[in-house]
Amino acid sequence: MTTTQVRRLLRENNVRQRDIAETLGVTEAHVSQVLHGKRWSPRVMREFSDRTGVSYDSLVSSYRRVLQREAIRLLREAA
Repeated sequence: MTTTQVRRLLRENNVRQRDIAETLGVTEAHVSQVLHGKRWSPRVMREFSDRTGVSYDSLVSSYRRVLQREAIRLLREAA
């Protein structure tokens, strides 16, 4: 999912990143990083899915590269 698609879905559903952040008790920066593919958070993606009507499974598929990068980062930290 592209940044443009994310923005469009948020706008069409009258959802702000701030709304998601407040609901989950995280920062807007964290939500932004997740929605722009720089980090991964199942909680943020689930909330985005719930608020926009996009299936969670399709989001996970489109963010596969993000998951791979996050897995590599975690493995490096654990080493």
